[in-house]
Amino acid sequence: MTKILNDTRKFKAYTEADADNTLGLIATMEADVAKTTAIYEKKIAALKNECQDKLTPLKEVIDGLALELCGYIGANKNRFLRPRARVTSHGKYGLRKVSNVTVTDQEAVANFSDEMDLGLYEIKKKLDTRAARALLDDEVKVPGARLAKGEETFYKVEKRLLDEARQNILS
Repeated sequence: MTKILNDTRKFKAYTEADADNTLGLIATMEADVAKTTAIYEKKIAALKNECQDKLTPLKEVIDGLALELCGYIGANKNRFLRPRARVTSHGKYGLRKVSNVTVTDQEAVANFSDEMDLGLYEIKKKLDTRAARALLDDEVKVPGARLAKGEETFYKVEKRLLDEARQNILS
């Protein structure tokens, strides 16, 4: 069974005025999308501010309590030799070993790695598609790459219309 995927007969009868009208409808709807998005972004921002206002005092209390707990642990390290943490029904607290590597000179580390053959870094390949395109444009065969040329339809709504729709909400 043959299926028609792209029948353009309907559009052959379109006039420029029909196409202009279609773009006008798209522009109006995209402006509505921008306006609606702005409305909800404004509501979200207000909710985030309200949430932050409610969370700030809670976080300040938490920070104070955390300092108290830290002080207790620091003053009583002998209580955290074995086990290193105290487990309660609320969670756990204690001491744990931590370490962190800070690299201050990547080139020095890389040079040391090369001298000692340590493999402390990896090199990632990144294809230069612009260079490949230049070769393909010159009709050079590049295995694994091909150049697809053609046309595409497009439309663009004036940014001014979308900005105006957003601005009416945000101001």
